[in-house]
Amino acid sequence: MAVVLSGCASGARHLRIADEARRLQQTGDQANAHRMFAEALCKEEVSLDNARAVVETWVALGKPGRADQRLERCALPVHVRGYLEGLAAAAEEQWEVAGADLMRAEATAPDDAARAEIAYRLGLVSLEQGHIDDAIVVLQRSAGLAPLRPDVRLGLAQAQARARLFAECADTLRGVVAIPMRATDLERGRRILRNAVRAAEDPLPDSMRVELAELLTISERGVIDEQHLARVRELMTEQRHASVLMVAGVLAMRAGDHAMATVWLNEATILAPLDADPPRALGIAFFAADRPSLAVGPLRDAARRDPFDLQVRGMLAAAASKVGESDVALEAYRALTVLAPAEPDNFLWVARLERKSGRNEAARAATERGLAVQSDNVLLLVERAAISAQMTLAEREPDARRAAAEQTREAVDRLLTVAPGHPGADAIKKSVDGI
Repeated sequence: MAVVLSGCASGARHLRIADEARRLQQTGDQANAHRMFAEALCKEEVSLDNARAVVETWVALGKPGRADQRLERCALPVHVRGYLEGLAAAAEEQWEVAGADLMRAEATAPDDAARAEIAYRLGLVSLEQGHIDDAIVVLQRSAGLAPLRPDVRLGLAQAQARARLFAECADTLRGVVAIPMRATDLERGRRILRNAVRAAEDPLPDSMRVELAELLTISERGVIDEQHLARVRELMTEQRHASVLMVAGVLAMRAGDHAMATVWLNEATILAPLDADPPRALGIAFFAADRPSLAVGPLRDAARRDPFDLQVRGMLAAAASKVGESDVALEAYRALTVLAPAEPDNFLWVARLERKSGRNEAARAATERGLAVQSDNVLLLVERAAISAQMTLAEREPDARRAAAEQTREAVDRLLTVAPGHPGADAIKKSVDGI
């Protein structure tokens, strides 16, 4: 039931009573938080956010009485009342009642944001009921109404995996990394993808899986000998399985037989089109050997198969940058700003590559996002000032040009407050002198 309640809702504003209620909720005072959320819903803001919070705190209290017992005299719109009652019924695992309440709520919802939120919860309820095809239809509808909500896409991917639509599930998850996400969303996405990839695999005897795991452990210790290679060849003759070929490729690579390793890992890549491990192993090996031109292809394939792999994205960005594949590097760095949003260098590289491609507005936006993470990052401050100067010089309308020049001078002044005497500041400022 937790998944039906968890996640963002309509994105409504939280005013004074709801803010205090949320503070109490975070400190564990669920009783007072429940009372104040009900008050906020009645008197301050009639929203799906507050309605959901009423149910969440009621569940945290052990579900005493009715979730809406404090709202008996409160005149709520039909869609909010149905949403609240639907979530409360779902908390009691009364799936049929929950579904009916949420369908009533969706039918009367006043806008796309509310319809998307209600449809999302309805899709999760359908999934709990085992109505997987219905869940997919409803979650697709929700995703269409709210394309920037990662939780909706993750719910859709989960439903697709349950329906054994593994390729569709992977496609849905690939789109998620274009959207800013919470750490919990990222972990949920990784888990859904991992389970889908494993479920899509051809069967392999448990005894063989155990032996392959042991061989991988041996390879990680760097003690590969001919006996281990002979054994993995025997396993390949028993079953030409992607997992066997992947382990064989890793062992051969560690033993120095790069040609054979490449053959086996490429074959594993073909046999298991959703599994990122074979191209990942090949790409990492080439990257470690400082062969970026060979690393880009398999790393790009691995990143496409597993969009949540931070290490692969980082290697792909670096390798693509080395060989001049700016578009590939930019795509990787953009993904890294979602996967590792606390790393300002990722925003710096996005800004540099966007500026190189002539997209100055996007470049400046990237610096702003990076500076929101680390406001005194000197490289980002330099980049922002340089972008501002470049935009100033490209501006032809006199008033807009003067305004842009003033922004550039302000950007340089901000740089100098953090890094007095920075050698790049004077040149940037001089470039807009007289404007």
